[in-house]
Amino acid sequence: MSASVLGRFGNSGFLKGGVTSNMLLRAAVKLRPGRGLSASGAQALTSAVEALVPTGMAEKEMPAVVRRAQHHLYTLAPPDRGDLCAFLDLLERLVPLLGGRLERFSRLPLAARRRCLSACERSSLEVLAQGHAALRHLALVAFMEAPEVWPAPLLAG
Repeated sequence: MSASVLGRFGNSGFLKGGVTSNMLLRAAVKLRPGRGLSASGAQALTSAVEALVPTGMAEKEMPAVVRRAQHHLYTLAPPDRGDLCAFLDLLERLVPLLGGRLERFSRLPLAARRRCLSACERSSLEVLAQGHAALRHLALVAFMEAPEVWPAPLLAG
């Protein structure tokens, strides 16, 4: 996969929302240009990938999918990577604002994480809807590329 996993969002970052969306993102997360994923963002990425990939996947195969998602995150264009890292930091702290518990996203049970991501997907705030779309795309690409998720070919004996 090339460096443009999320290339459809353009070269200036995928979060092209209005003033309100950008203000929410920058107020909730201190953007750190040129830096990668924070510790809380890494936890959010792992938890989001677990919630976004199809159900029924063996637990032992999940780390490989998460590693692929992290790899693809770091191969994105810097503006896209920065936006997605900022969204992950925001997601980790967003649960109480969406009417959920007073917990971080990564500490929620799987069903609650899926509800939180669904709320982001349906949100009228572009920063949440676009962030969810980019994160879902990243997670599904990582899932489909991981050889561990594909059954071994049947060998003719």
